[in-house]
Amino acid sequence: MREYATKHGIRVEALLLLGDNWYGWLSGGVDSPRWKDQFEDVYPTDLFPGKCYAVLGNHDYENRPDSKAEAELQYATSGRSRWTMPAKWYSFSFPERDPMIRWIALDSNHPRAHHFFDTPTLTH
Repeated sequence: MREYATKHGIRVEALLLLGDNWYGWLSGGVDSPRWKDQFEDVYPTDLFPGKCYAVLGNHDYENRPDSKAEAELQYATSGRSRWTMPAKWYSFSFPERDPMIRWIALDSNHPRAHHFFDTPTLTH
């Protein structure tokens, strides 16, 4: 990411993470080392200083080993990151000053019987 943005002179003001944020296990929830290795280090603040607005995808509902969706919501409130997800559904204006767009973040997962391996994961 760093090389591409630097090479092309891209100035990123915000990131949109549009679901399926985590594939596989997120052991440790908010304390998982994956937050640093696969989010904070991939999108460093010196290159991507803006907020990272995230929504949930179906893979974020896997219980691996606990709810990844709950870990993502908790990480957003931890105060240690630009990861922004105040709720499953939320909206924001961008930019915050003199906004040009109103973004509506929706969790569009359908609460039906759905299984990842042997564990039902989507809930009402």
